[in-house]
Order: sequence, then structure tokens, then C-alpha cells
Amino acid sequence: AQQGIAELLVPRLCRHSVTDIRDQTPNQEFARLGSIDSSLATIDLSEASDRVSVPLVKRVFGYDPVFLDHILAARSTKALLPSGEIILLRKFASMGSALTFPIETMVFMTIIALGVSRALGVATVSLKQLEQYRCRAYGDDLIVPSFAATEVVSLLSFFGLVVNQSKSFLEGSFRESCGKEYFR
Repeated sequence: AQQGIAELLVPRLCRHSVTDIRDQTPNQEFARLGSIDSSLATIDLSEASDRVSVPLVKRVFGYDPVFLDHILAARSTKALLPSGEIILLRKFASMGSALTFPIETMVFMTIIALGVSRALGVATVSLKQLEQYRCRAYGDDLIVPSFAATEVVSLLSFFGLVVNQSKSFLEGSFRESCGKEYFR
């Protein structure tokens, strides 16, 4: 079921430069550019897939109850521990699920859009504006305009996500994204 949903979802995500999860090179290039002119910040999250909770996914996708019902129906709800204990999962999906990477990318891009709109003092921003500001989410490797970086970090924390301070670069001349590091 997860693979079937992913087969429909991933091509649609990849139509947009801000959520193209088939190519990490734009993140790397934006990190390089940010290291040169400080116009872009790079943000990395700690244990991102473990921290994308079901309530957060419901909040982000609640506008589309049919899609939400499908992705919730396809998720694993329980885990068997080595001790034999069965626990209920509060996270949306574990690593290995076909939906983990696409859904977390969509959740993080939604938070980026909210952060950019707040930084600009407007109600919403369009996909075209996000592209013009060179925003990107490739899983938990995020690229945001520097003017919105602190707002995005604040919102990520508000929604229960943890920014990896040692791998996030909002100021200075160093940037890192998707395994590439740049200094000036």
C-alpha cells in the first residue's frame, strides 16, 4: 500500500523544484551559494523521521481527508520490540517505509512556507515565491532564505522537531547540505 501511494505521490512532488526528492544536487548548489553570499541558510534536523508525529501529519494534511485517510491507513501502527513487547507508534512512519521521505519532505516544506510567510509579514506565499527564494526540502536537509531562517527554526521547534545545531548554518560563511560542505 505504501509503495502504491508513493508511486503516485513522488512524481507529483518532483514536478516542483522545492520538493524534488529525486535530486539532491540543488540542495548542494544552494549550500554553495549560501556560503558565498549568506543569502541562504541550511538546516538539518535530528531524528527527523522519528519526530514527524501522527498529529503533525494530521495537521498538515487535514485539508485533504481522502489523502490523509490513505496515508494513515498505509502506516505501521505498532512495533515489536526485541523483548517481545508491542508498542503503539506515535510517529508517522519509520525509516524503510515508502512514505517516510516524501511525507517528511512535504511536512518540512509546509513549515518552511509558513516561516517565509511570517518573515515577510504576509498570510501565505505561493509555490512560485518559494522557488524564487530558493527554498528546498530534501527530506530533513532544508534550504531557506536567511531572512526567514530563525522563523523557520522556531516553527520547527514549535511543531516538535529538533534542529541539529551542529549541522545547521544560519550565519557565517559555512554551509552544508546533503553531504556537501562549503566555506566561501
